[in-house]
Amino acid sequence: MDIARSWLVALLVYLVGATVTATLGIGARVTEEDLTGGGAIAWNGVPTALTFLLMTLLARAVHPEPARRRPVRHAVASLGAPVVLMLLGVVLGAVQQDWSETAVSTVGALVGTGVGWALGMLLRRPSRSH
Repeated sequence: MDIARSWLVALLVYLVGATVTATLGIGARVTEEDLTGGGAIAWNGVPTALTFLLMTLLARAVHPEPARRRPVRHAVASLGAPVVLMLLGVVLGAVQQDWSETAVSTVGALVGTGVGWALGMLLRRPSRSH
């Protein structure tokens, strides 16, 4: 149940992040030309990275303490949903044969997940008293 809770939180963060990103893109009237070169990074890569960072951090945060002491279980709870959603994005990108957008999204997801995991480890590190 603890893994399911982490994955559900990550999925909710993903849905909110995707909705916000789409809403901002529609509001800014982003066109296909805007998504070439640096525009793809600004409108796709950065929001994806931020969404996956938050997914990973919050999935780690809701994973309860006793289960957190088991490293493999904690990794599955924290990284499972981001990895599955990242792979789903790669598969859908391959089906659509949109390689550049898929690459930008995948790199954003990898960076966000990695930074989220590392930041979560830093935030959970017990402080040392002198």
